[in-house]
Amino acid sequence: MKRSEPLWVCLLLGIFGLVLFSRTLGYPMVFDDEIYLIGSPVFKSAENFASIFTNFKGVATMASRSGLEGDISTNFLMRPLTYLTFHWNYRLDGLNPRGYRLLNVVIHCANAFLVWRLAWLLLEGKRIQSAVKPAARALVPCLSALLFFVHPLQLESVVYIIQRATSLCAFFYLAAIVCHFEANNRSSPGWRITSVLSVLGAMFCKESAVTAPVLAVLLDVAAFGTGLRQAVWRARWLLLTLPILPLLLTAVSQAQTGGIAGKSVLNIAHSEGNSAYAFHYALTQPGVWLRYLGLLIWPESLNIDPDVPIVGKATDFRFWGAVLGIGLISGMVIFLRDRPRTRFAGEAAFLGLLWFALTVSPDSSLVPLPDFMAEHRSYLPSVGIFILGAALLCSLPMPPLMTTALGLALTGAFSIATFQRCTVWSSPELLWRDVCDKSPGKPRPWLNLGAAYFEAGKMEQSEATFLHSIEVTPTIPAFANLAFINLTRNLPERAYEFGCMGLKYRPSGYDSLLLAHLGDACVRLKRWQEAISVYREVLTLIPARLDIRFRLCDCLMETFNPAGVLEVLHAGTSFHPDSPELRAAIAKAEALQDRYKLRLGP
Repeated sequence: MKRSEPLWVCLLLGIFGLVLFSRTLGYPMVFDDEIYLIGSPVFKSAENFASIFTNFKGVATMASRSGLEGDISTNFLMRPLTYLTFHWNYRLDGLNPRGYRLLNVVIHCANAFLVWRLAWLLLEGKRIQSAVKPAARALVPCLSALLFFVHPLQLESVVYIIQRATSLCAFFYLAAIVCHFEANNRSSPGWRITSVLSVLGAMFCKESAVTAPVLAVLLDVAAFGTGLRQAVWRARWLLLTLPILPLLLTAVSQAQTGGIAGKSVLNIAHSEGNSAYAFHYALTQPGVWLRYLGLLIWPESLNIDPDVPIVGKATDFRFWGAVLGIGLISGMVIFLRDRPRTRFAGEAAFLGLLWFALTVSPDSSLVPLPDFMAEHRSYLPSVGIFILGAALLCSLPMPPLMTTALGLALTGAFSIATFQRCTVWSSPELLWRDVCDKSPGKPRPWLNLGAAYFEAGKMEQSEATFLHSIEVTPTIPAFANLAFINLTRNLPERAYEFGCMGLKYRPSGYDSLLLAHLGDACVRLKRWQEAISVYREVLTLIPARLDIRFRLCDCLMETFNPAGVLEVLHAGTSFHPDSPELRAAIAKAEALQDRYKLRLGP
């Protein structure tokens, strides 16, 4: 490799980055960006990062104590390095999406460069080196990096700001593998130390990095022909990091729920009430693997929220059909490896599929996540498929110039598709309209489209969309949003009706939202006793909601119950001991109670 080659690769990737992603920098934050960034107080304070070491339980329960989703704290603790970069963005320019997304693009460029270097190193392995043609030695790394960089399936991990966790984890993961092989080739302690630090960085960006030490060993054996014992010895410092993520996950589970059992820890990422969810998730994943492979080959109908048919039984043909498909692909690779004429393609395919299987398995196997499938989960696994694809392209019986032309044509086609796909992300309304067209039977896209219409001031369209989501599947968020829309339009009777309709679909994780709007409707209708009852129920679910506590106090004052007001306010001090608003409210209530007693005195 010439010294100038890395510079040319970086320059080429930078140009592609400007062309593809420059117009997306100012696109608004969407979906989970609003929950984990805009609405999260956790990452915005530098003190919370220090509190991980001094007050771990306090940070673990901070979100839930503030009336927010508990997963906000879970994400912060499991991915502190990712959130540290978000904190830097926040300190520099608040919540302006431009800086956040610019850093995402830079990370994506760096990842493409590491893909280029990884492919180069793998082609130097003993098992594949003798079968590599001279032209392929240069073409495979370049095509791998370009295809990885421009493929439209990668867009979610770049434009979707919160998915920096995915791309930043991929950066450190790739760096760890590359530095490990560099250390093996050069016997350099510097590369070895960098490899270990990179694994730690990947693990503190996202949990899917847990397979990096194992993959380093397997690639050493499969690509470089190293004996298993020697490969394990070379990776011994990497393997020592394996317990870190399970221990961290257990600590978070214990701090939040008090549970450290295996079931409690594994289910920390989702809130499904169905006890069979984990089983159904595992049965569905072989089909999801094939869907990822299909989208990498032919990226049609990309969807931020795909509707995946759930496999509910082990006897389901969809499960065994997917397993058979994976088996046939594996058998084909073994067949290619055993034939001298196709050995290069076979070895590359084996390494690519090994990479894919090891990197996709943390998110798509036995650990149940809230969604059965998400495009960003294919970001790191796609590295192996692009190296495989570039190798297969270079194995075709054609002159190197024609192979190069074909590779550039493929790169151009993917670039155009990515450029066009970027438009969908330009507004929440466009994004969720696209999802609703592709997942019409799933309620969440309709809920998000209704919210997008509401934010745009399109009240009638918003209400119609939420009503349609109820036709698809009745959910408490739909009824809660319908109640809120009608409160906004000053139609409390209609808001009350929707609030009452939603009560029969409890329990859910959104009961407090529905009850809060129902209580507000009762206040507008001056149904004080009913409002008091509803607000008290909200506080039993989320006792840290100070706004609900104040609303409850207003209702109690309307019923001439100052003693009840003081009781409610004093109960709030255990959750907000330093709140000046709460202290002022208590002082005012005590003064009112004294006046009330004087008026009733002899």
